[in-house]
Amino acid sequence: MKSRETFGMEETIRLYYYTSRQAAQDIGCSLRLRPGPSGSVKLTTEFCSTGTAAAGRLSIQGSPVEFRCEVEIERHRVRGPLRAQYVLGPDGILQRAGGGAEYEIDEVCFNDPPRFTPLESP
Repeated sequence: MKSRETFGMEETIRLYYYTSRQAAQDIGCSLRLRPGPSGSVKLTTEFCSTGTAAAGRLSIQGSPVEFRCEVEIERHRVRGPLRAQYVLGPDGILQRAGGGAEYEIDEVCFNDPPRFTPLESP
């Protein structure tokens, strides 16, 4: 589902957040998705079944990608989409292909603990 508009409600968009087990636990406790080093929370329309696929499409580095969380956000709150850039290693060899759609938002607050879905092993 790309987006929907319901009578009396803002237009919303369904996005996904990919993360590690530790970060999922922290998010469940704090009820917040907080910005990372880029200064914003990165969300995507990309539905990936494995952490390898998510890491590759979204150029995620630095921590394992083990869980997916679905969030429905008011469209006016997010910026984007932009395309995730590819990542080269120090030797110039491609490490992450990128190309996935990325949306940015300052922060996401949940009323209830979000539901995280474990990703399949590669």
